[in-house]
Amino acid sequence: MEEVRIRSEEEAWNALAYYMPKKDFGDIDFLFDGWPKLELTIKGKDFNGTIPTRIMPPMLELQREIHKTYCILRYGNDNLRRLTSEDRERLEIVVKIGEGSSIFTAEFWKELNETIRLSMVDMESKHKMIMVIALALSVAAPVSWKFWLSNQEKLKELETSVRLEQIENERIKMLSDARESYADVAKVSKGVDEFRNHTLHQLRSDDQFSIYTDKKEELSITGEHASQITHKPREKSIEIRLDGDFLIEEVKSGGIRGFKIKVKRISDAKILSVTIPDGALEKSQIDTLKNNEWAKKPVVMQINAKELRGRITSAVLVSADEIPKK
Repeated sequence: MEEVRIRSEEEAWNALAYYMPKKDFGDIDFLFDGWPKLELTIKGKDFNGTIPTRIMPPMLELQREIHKTYCILRYGNDNLRRLTSEDRERLEIVVKIGEGSSIFTAEFWKELNETIRLSMVDMESKHKMIMVIALALSVAAPVSWKFWLSNQEKLKELETSVRLEQIENERIKMLSDARESYADVAKVSKGVDEFRNHTLHQLRSDDQFSIYTDKKEELSITGEHASQITHKPREKSIEIRLDGDFLIEEVKSGGIRGFKIKVKRISDAKILSVTIPDGALEKSQIDTLKNNEWAKKPVVMQINAKELRGRITSAVLVSADEIPKK
């Protein structure tokens, strides 16, 4: 089995250049080692020993893209409801803050290795490798940020503040080819662009945003300029868990499997419309739902839900069991 270790951005570009033209290849022992790492520096009056909460939501978007890649490779789609609590724990990014709380460092190579290790989808090795490398380069490579900034300036008909060298243009072409060849790569790359937009949109006019590699400044932009090229991020629902003991009040369609049920949580009388995807539950769990609905007995349910502005927009049943006897 061929072994590939990526320890730096340069090695990631070399791997992408080497493997992209190949039609396919066999199994590869492919891992990151100490890279990717994203280092952002933000300076301003709110960053002197403090961290304004406006900066944290974009970091959650970066976490979301890691989750999305994991779900695609493990479950075959980017449905984040498939994530278990164990998945979320092993994929959690830790952002380190240093030097007056102005330097944000996010190392996520271990999380990408977990994504690779637990991949179960019947997807060719080339697709998996390129998808993960493309995500790493889209987030951590300064040229990806430069290219995005340049495009935003062109869209706003502003003077371009960055110039890409020939080798940088060649590398951006590789990433563009990967996006065009693989829909999953394009989907994740779009999410990374939203993370970029959200991060810069949160700057105040007197803030200064920079990206460094090995203590060398690669890109710098003022908050005033960022306000000219970014847009207000689309408000997104957040994913939450609604677990507890529920009574089934109504089966909205002609059965249990693949349908919706109306339930009431015992603890607070909260009413939910819950979807039960076809094949999501074991037969024993389906029987529990049927029997307890008829007998008007509570069921212990685990529910993945989405919440927007305090309102539950969707809910999906993950598991259903009898209440344990005391």
